Amino acid sequence: MSIYDIIGTRRRVLLNLADYGLPEVPLLGVNIQSSATNELEQHVHRGCLELVYMIRGRQVFTVGGREYHVSGNQIFLTQPDVPHGSGSYIMQRSLFYWLHVYLPPTPQSILSLTNRESLLLADALGGIGSCMFNGDKKIEVLFEELFKIAFSPGADLQRLSMSSRLTELLLRVVECSRREDSVTVTAELQRVLDLLEANPDRYFSVDELAAAAGLSASRFKAKFKRRVGIPPAEYQLRKKIDNASQLLSRTSKSVTDIAYSLGFSSSQYFATVFKRYTMKTPIQYRRDSR
Repeated sequence: MSIYDIIGTRRRVLLNLADYGLPEVPLLGVNIQSSATNELEQHVHRGCLELVYMIRGRQVFTVGGREYHVSGNQIFLTQPDVPHGSGSYIMQRSLFYWLHVYLPPTPQSILSLTNRESLLLADALGGIGSCMFNGDKKIEVLFEELFKIAFSPGADLQRLSMSSRLTELLLRVVECSRREDSVTVTAELQRVLDLLEANPDRYFSVDELAAAAGLSASRFKAKFKRRVGIPPAEYQLRKKIDNASQLLSRTSKSVTDIAYSLGFSSSQYFATVFKRYTMKTPIQYRRDSR
């Protein structure tokens, strides 16, 4: 059973698990972002860790002035009281789950664990130093199971079932953060990303990018999608739209100049692609960002 079967036609569901006897989890959410929306303003969660698990698509989050480009099967995590948002980046089409968990500063039972077990889990989560790392497909399954339990009124042992799934989910997050492959981008893929960053006006073929990575085309495509979350061609296009958004909001360059500087064949084609990703024309986006 998929999340669509569980929540029906709704595209955004927020649950306060205090309603299920778990006040330490004030938010369990799923967001099916079918169109682009405005930027996520900077905010904090007092005393709560926030965990975002991306299923598909891509979102950019910012923490301390640093950007994190989060794609499929990647985790974005912010510690309690740490300001974060999406900076100047719009919220793009995507599917992701997220969770807020209260981390007690002193021994206190959470998720039906003993005081000592609760403190060990809170210390492990609070000790995660990375804001972004690779996830585990079992995490998606656990999120789906949580929603299935929540939408099964009168289910026997509902609170215990939810707390056991939450505990397993959080333990898997800790394990993912400690893996040797938790770094989302390997050295050969970083060379490709650096190449794309240095040449915003170009479109590179898969063969060209594979050569830069020192991999065969088939292996490069598979590795790129596994690590970055989307195919190379889509990444290039999304990167160009991100760059265009920055130029529209921060410079007075004309739409035509921006289009050509990013390798688009015409300003009309650029405007079409830009609106597909942002739901605004370049002119509308510039006006709304100022």
